[in-house]
Amino acid sequence: MTQEPGLPQEQPDVTQEPPLEPIKVTVEINQAESALVSIWAADGSVWLVPGFILVADQGSMSPVFSLVDGVVKMPVWSPELVAY
Repeated sequence: MTQEPGLPQEQPDVTQEPPLEPIKVTVEINQAESALVSIWAADGSVWLVPGFILVADQGSMSPVFSLVDGVVKMPVWSPELVAY
């Protein structure tokens, strides 16, 4: 639909859906390789830190960092940050 210049745009219906419930999944890790992985700190900076790349039985790869708590101040998790 084309709008005339200067006219207000139609606003989409943004009704809130209830949050999704997590699903428990069992994954078998077949391999782990040490690597440098990147993480975001609370201040928005990006760090390269020691970690591992985990390879699952389905072939998926997941990076996991390996640091002592407090070395990098991590962002506070919030459900609003998750895109469904």
